[in-house]
Amino acid sequence: MNGRSFFYALPKSEYAGKNEVPLRLLLSPTELRVFVIIGSGCDEQEAANRLDISRHTVHTHLQHVMRKLRLHTRMEVMRAAVSRGFVRFMPGRIVCPGPDYAVAKWITNAPAVQ
Repeated sequence: MNGRSFFYALPKSEYAGKNEVPLRLLLSPTELRVFVIIGSGCDEQEAANRLDISRHTVHTHLQHVMRKLRLHTRMEVMRAAVSRGFVRFMPGRIVCPGPDYAVAKWITNAPAVQ
């Protein structure tokens, strides 16, 4: 690509690795929505606006997600969202199907991104 490099994650199922538990067994639908929004690079206030909940509620859900997935930083949350196929980075844009699409796939037990 004209000498530029970029990161692109291929779509995966909700299993990022052989030893990882599927997200539908770990996270509630609201926690999954927060995971997808924060994983796409939004801050807590933007996530609160998109979900129509308070920033404090987003923070609480994010803490639950981080504890359940054994993550320590927001960067690790973003990496986990990419490695599990919920977020893809392409030149000039971030591709994210949205939290409601992710939850719909969570309910049907299908891959998050097609």
